[in-house]
Amino acid sequence: MLVRNEFRYFGLCHCSQCRKMSGTAFSAVAGVPFESLEVVKGEDLIRYFDKSPADSLAFCSTCGSSLFGKLTDREMCHLRAGILDDEPTQRPTASFYFGSRSRWHDPDDSIARHDTLASRSA
Repeated sequence: MLVRNEFRYFGLCHCSQCRKMSGTAFSAVAGVPFESLEVVKGEDLIRYFDKSPADSLAFCSTCGSSLFGKLTDREMCHLRAGILDDEPTQRPTASFYFGSRSRWHDPDDSIARHDTLASRSA
């Protein structure tokens, strides 16, 4: 997968679905428009789970890694930051669905907190 290191947003999603999908307290997601994400190899190995009519989760059929979520109503992908080979130059700037966070996790107080995705661009 090829993606430029230019994310529209980079945040931590604390919703229950992301916690279950990641198996931890949150999922680190980088927002990229559909056209900014290019699969250069292995596209036939990507499988999708339709979480809702507007949200599909992409994962690798070989290793099971979560790759990204496609938010069709926003024309954005939530790229799972943990799959990146290179360290992103951006850092998370917000926590989403903070109100439903795991109480056992001590969150970063230095970033903004939102109880939703914060805006239609996110």
